[in-house]
Amino acid sequence: MRYLLERLDVLGEITKEDVLDLVIENITRLLSVVPATVNSPIDILHLGLPAVADLATNHRSQLQEIADRIKKIILTFEPRLQHVEVSLTDQSDPLNPFSLRINAQLVWQAQSIPVQFSLPASARKGE
Repeated sequence: MRYLLERLDVLGEITKEDVLDLVIENITRLLSVVPATVNSPIDILHLGLPAVADLATNHRSQLQEIADRIKKIILTFEPRLQHVEVSLTDQSDPLNPFSLRINAQLVWQAQSIPVQFSLPASARKGE
């Protein structure tokens, strides 16, 4: 992830793809934080995800709770994305039956650009 001074030091024009890559890097970093206890008094910022090792990968309601938390984190900490929707999409892999799909509007240079990507961000698409 490039930090503020590194981003200011970039020469040339930054494209919307560059901005989206930075947004995805920021989201990935935000989600890698593990809070002490989710929804406890010390979970003040509601930052990060709980340990997901004990979740059943085929239990949609547990995964939906994670998706809802991801949406809150994005809305709180990533102002370049608006109108965020995080959804579970079915996959054919029985060991990984769902993936997280994020649809949002990327606000960049006075434009609102529809974007979508998966987490992890291997299947990113920007419109």
